Amino acid sequence: MSCKSGANAVVALVNRSISSGARSNSMRRESRRDDEKSALLLHNNSRRNRSSLAKPGSGHDPKMQQQLRQEGRRLPGDHHLLLQMQQQQQGDFQKGTFSSRGPQSSRKRPSTVAAGPTVLRESKDHVIVSLKQKLEQLTTKVVIMQEQSTAAASKEAQSIARMHEILESKDREIASLRDQLAHLKTDMVVLKEKSVAGKSWSDWSTATTTIPTGSYKDDDTAPSPKILQYATSAVKEATNSFAKTFIQKMIQIPDLNNRKTLEDRIRKESGDVLLSSENHSKFLVQAFICRRLYEGFENESFNIESCMSWDVDQQQYTQACFNQFQLYRRNTNTVSILINNEPHDNFLRQFCFQKFQAIVDEHTELLFFGNTQHSAKINRHKRHPCTEFYQSFCKLAVAVWLVHRLAFSFDCPARIFRARKGQAFQASFMTSVVPWTMEDEEDASSFSSTTSVVGVMVLPGFRVSKSIIETQVYLEHNHT
Repeated sequence: MSCKSGANAVVALVNRSISSGARSNSMRRESRRDDEKSALLLHNNSRRNRSSLAKPGSGHDPKMQQQLRQEGRRLPGDHHLLLQMQQQQQGDFQKGTFSSRGPQSSRKRPSTVAAGPTVLRESKDHVIVSLKQKLEQLTTKVVIMQEQSTAAASKEAQSIARMHEILESKDREIASLRDQLAHLKTDMVVLKEKSVAGKSWSDWSTATTTIPTGSYKDDDTAPSPKILQYATSAVKEATNSFAKTFIQKMIQIPDLNNRKTLEDRIRKESGDVLLSSENHSKFLVQAFICRRLYEGFENESFNIESCMSWDVDQQQYTQACFNQFQLYRRNTNTVSILINNEPHDNFLRQFCFQKFQAIVDEHTELLFFGNTQHSAKINRHKRHPCTEFYQSFCKLAVAVWLVHRLAFSFDCPARIFRARKGQAFQASFMTSVVPWTMEDEEDASSFSSTTSVVGVMVLPGFRVSKSIIETQVYLEHNHT
């Protein structure tokens, strides 16, 4: 009876502990989990009791233990195990860590397992929100930087535009000043020509072709009228040569209408001169060429802007001009330097380029060659064309340029004078390009003063101090 009452007491104790644990658990969990955990608790208790009795070293085998319990005897350690189970279960229920696999189970609680996806979603949403915030911040920074860059670029563009406006304004001022200077120089030349034209030919008669003794050196160490006369003779020879080449190109123009148009243009520029012979048309071509070559001769740089000199000492300038004349006076070598595009004086280069295009414009070049390769090489490549036609032109251009350099080598520059159409012929200052006959020679003064006038000037003349180099003219005869 004592054994049965002890067992009943143990069972009652266990039941009380289970019921108290269930009450405490029902306050913390939902009602549907209470039944499941109570069943699991009873099941685990029975399994734990059986396993503890079956442990090796307990002193009894399972069959003997079962027999002893049926007899109502208490096994050693039973009371201790029941007390330990009761305390552990009460602690698990209070902590909320009860598990169907016992206190040592590593399985996670259902509430923890169920709460895992929710926590992950909340963490993911938090990360996404944080990234969006950072993206918005970066986007804002980029927009601000772009606005700042645009503002800086706009300011820079405005400053550059203002600079361009200032430069354009300065360029316009410089161009205006250059135009004023060119007009002043032109006016000065016109005044000089008027002063020369206003003089009677008797005033010029005080000059002589005889050079006063001791006035100039003739040893080529300084400029002299004699050297100038040699230089003008070289121009006359080169003019005859290039005019022949020019006329040959005119004859070779396939279209007769184009050829006649060019001939009429040359004749009209010469003032519709009455030719005494058809063979004399070559003098009109020579006059046409030299008129363009000697244009701007009075100016120190032939009015070529890139070659103008400013505030140069006069003595140094005259010496520099003579040095240039001495350097390039060997015409054959100079032409070879130009044609081979070897290094040479920039003034000479620009003079040749400008005068060639003044004589042979693009339309004339098309008529002569069927293309514009000469002007293209000059304008685009800044080089002399390597053709026979251009070489013939260079001989004449270099000769005229040397006369210009020599004319400005004198302390008082040599003065160029031109004969006008209709002006009375003066044998002291003019020479006819058409040879005189013996009959004309006998009555030269009477014939020239009464019946002969200047038809067209072929080559200009020069005066240095009291020395005169005659101008070459083609005469018209008036028999009335």
